[in-house]
Order: sequence, then C-alpha cells, then structure tokens
Amino acid sequence: MDEPEAPSTSGEPRPRAQDRETWKAFWAKQGQEWRTEPEIDAERQAELAARRSITPDVAQGIYPFRGMKLKRADIEWLLATHEHGRGPVDYHDQSQRDRAGLDLRGADLSYAQLQNLPLARTIGDVTWRTWDNLTEKQHHMAAMQLQHADLKGAYLEGSSLEYANLEGADLRRCHLEEANLGSTNMQRAYCEQAHLEGADLWFAHLEGAFLWRTYVHGARFYEAHLDGARLDGLVLADENQVGPRLVDTHWGDANLAVVDWSQVRILGEEHEARQKEREGKVKDRPAPVAVRAATRVMRASGRCGCAAPRDRRRPYLLPLQRWDAGRRGAQEI
Repeated sequence: MDEPEAPSTSGEPRPRAQDRETWKAFWAKQGQEWRTEPEIDAERQAELAARRSITPDVAQGIYPFRGMKLKRADIEWLLATHEHGRGPVDYHDQSQRDRAGLDLRGADLSYAQLQNLPLARTIGDVTWRTWDNLTEKQHHMAAMQLQHADLKGAYLEGSSLEYANLEGADLRRCHLEEANLGSTNMQRAYCEQAHLEGADLWFAHLEGAFLWRTYVHGARFYEAHLDGARLDGLVLADENQVGPRLVDTHWGDANLAVVDWSQVRILGEEHEARQKEREGKVKDRPAPVAVRAATRVMRASGRCGCAAPRDRRRPYLLPLQRWDAGRRGAQEI
C-alpha cells in the first residue's frame, strides 16, 4: 500500500479548516501550485491507496479505478503521492518521458474540475500497438470517462487516451501534445487554443467540436470525423510550414473555406515520406499521399475539382491553393 503523503516541506502545519483559499496558499508553499482543494480525509486516502494497489488484468478488464467516481481532490492526492511521493511527470524534462503517469483506466471523471493539473503520461487505455488481439468491449472497459470534464489548461502530454469519452469536454488551452487520442469521442468538445501537436487522432470523432485557433501541426487525422467541426483560425503548420496528416479524413459539412491553407507548404504524410527517402529507408518513391490528401481536402471544400501537381518533374510537391474571399479562381502557392 502507498505511503501517506509526506509532511509539509515548509514545516507549516496543515490547515484544519476546509477553506479552499487557505489550502491553496498552503499548497503553494509546498511547491504544489496546481493543488486547489482541501486534502482528502484519511479514510478516502486509504480507499484510494487500496485501489491503486490493484494489479491490472487487461483481458478481464480489471483496473485500479475502473468504475470509480473521482473528483479533483482525489486526483490531486494521487498525483502528490505518485511513485511514493515523487509526484507528477514533468513532460518538459526529457529524462522523465519514460515515466508512467497515473493509471486511470476505466475511471469516471465526467464533469470533474481538472483545470491546470499536471497529468502528463496518464495511462487511460490499452492500445492496439501493445494489445492487438483485444475486442472492442475490452478496449471500452479501459476507456476513461471524461465527458463534460473541465480540462482547461491541463497538461496531458504523451498521455494514452484511446477510446476516452471526451464529449463536451472543455479543452481550452489543454496540452495534448503527442497524446494518443485514437477512437476518442470528442464530439462538441471545446478545443479553443488546445495543443494537439503530434497527437494521434485515428478514427477520432470530432463532430461539432470547436477547433478555434487549435494547434494541429504534426497531428494525425487518419479516418477522423470532423463533420460540422468549427475550424476558424486553425494553426496548421510548424515553423517549416509542415502541416498535419490528413489522408482519409472525413470532413463532412465542416466549413473548410475558413481555413487558411496558405500556412502549409507540405502535408505531414509527404514530409515523412521524404525524410524516409533521405534516410535510405525506402528504395522507391512512395505514392504521392500528400497530393491525394490535398485533392480530397480541396474537393471536400467544394472549391475545386482537383489539386494537380505544379511540376511534372517534381510531382510530389504539394500545390495547396489559397482562396481569396470574394474572388473567383484559385492562386497556387
């Protein structure tokens, strides 16, 4: 069983009152500015410690917190006592990127207030990469329930959240860089200024999601569903003008006319193919996936019939097109 939380590092006694402001000031003195709630009582600590000691059984769908309703105060205590008091994973510290975060597979965090929490490398799924023979039911047993959770400004970099239910969640300014969001339900999620750089969104459902000014360069949207998604101000490309991976994305009736495609010089698929070619990992030139992806994007926008290569001698350069409001035709860039 886990050790109890360490004594105050400042030597200051723990507050006795349940006043949030008093506890926030106390946590700040302990270097835990992300904590905002009064500490959970000893009985709840013992209950959480006992659950955390459960050995997972993926085949049987047994996980420490599966089906358990957790609130912010519970998560704060679990983070503070993670790995016998080492605390949460700092994703910005390269030496910590192999650490595992909290195992919250199957936990119920719906409607929880989780703003600004350091939840990097959270274990919230069993992925196809490591368990390729599991059934859909088994995957869903491990999925986290985060519908309508408030995750504004939370840090979930590198987390495994496949199949998670994030319907209606508030993800404004949430950090999901390099997270696995495959097959998630993110319908009507509020993702304004969220960071999805390098995230996997295979088969994710983002119908009706608000992706205003969302950072998506390097993200993978293979077979993702964006019907009705709001795409205003999307930040598509990195400093090298490399965009996300968009092959076989389902745009539906999303308004692609509001997207500034001029940010993108080349899509992620083609950039990756070129890198492999330069490294000698492929003998023959791969199929022009970026051109095919661009064709589908532009056709879906209803603005043109095709996206043809500019130079037949260099057929894999992506001729993305910029459309100016109020003008007919397209200008190649």
